[in-house]
Amino acid sequence: MRLFAEVAGDRSIEVCASPVVCERLLCEVAERHGRATALHVKSAMSRYVFAPLARREVVRTNPCAQPMRLPAINKDRTGLEHGLSVGEDVRRRFLDWLFAFDVSGIKRQGRFDADLRQRGWQCVIDMSALQATCGLRIGECVGLDARDVVQRRGHVLVTIEPGKAKTRRGRTVPVTDGRTAEMLLRRVEGLDQAALVFPIASDPHTRWSDGDLAKRTRRLYDRAADELGVPELRRVSTHVWRTTLTTTWKTRGMSASTVAALLGHTPDTSERYYTDGVDMGELLKVLDEREGDAEPGIIKFRTA
Repeated sequence: MRLFAEVAGDRSIEVCASPVVCERLLCEVAERHGRATALHVKSAMSRYVFAPLARREVVRTNPCAQPMRLPAINKDRTGLEHGLSVGEDVRRRFLDWLFAFDVSGIKRQGRFDADLRQRGWQCVIDMSALQATCGLRIGECVGLDARDVVQRRGHVLVTIEPGKAKTRRGRTVPVTDGRTAEMLLRRVEGLDQAALVFPIASDPHTRWSDGDLAKRTRRLYDRAADELGVPELRRVSTHVWRTTLTTTWKTRGMSASTVAALLGHTPDTSERYYTDGVDMGELLKVLDEREGDAEPGIIKFRTA
């Protein structure tokens, strides 16, 4: 109820009881604190404020008893927004910034020598590039093995095995940015099939811990926000690229079911892999840049 009072300001309870005003205030709560929090606030206001007042006829109705369209902004305990799309232009600029990042200026710190720190940061940069290109979850990137990256008929493909996917259903995703594709091929070159693509710098057989990776990624995004002049990157998690790519792909005419297949959402299908029923040739046509609007480094896929 404190959060509702903050957005209500000096409005009277009669004004706040208007369904239109109440919905607008709860939308503001959602924008500040996330949709889940706004729903909790709505429930509390209904139970402890508006319902009792309506029974006493102090207000005409309980506005929180009505359906409301709250923005789909989700935030975790850190306050990061998970439903935000930053737009295709920012995604491209972020990729350009990542591939221009020079880790050679990173120096020794404490017991970690410069080479170790540089390799660690390069790994975080490369994972971020893969996420911004394909919309993979951070946990899916961390779990990738060399055998999950293949080159087929000129296309670089990444396969998320069912056991490594959050939803326990696999998928195969084309890597549409040429620089990201080349980065992946460099990383897997000479590796055993079971070797990690993105291990920690000090041990090629050890995965990143969630805490350490989250700290590194947060610092990277904060720096990108400052250097690119995009403050929104300070407010988002790596999930932002999944939302952004959803918007981009749908704008290019991709069907909702194909978008779900690429991003690993839960579809109405019983296939073991999300992309089992997807026409890859047609998919690549949609993902390919339009003539005259080519992205630097993009792979021009063959679709025949």
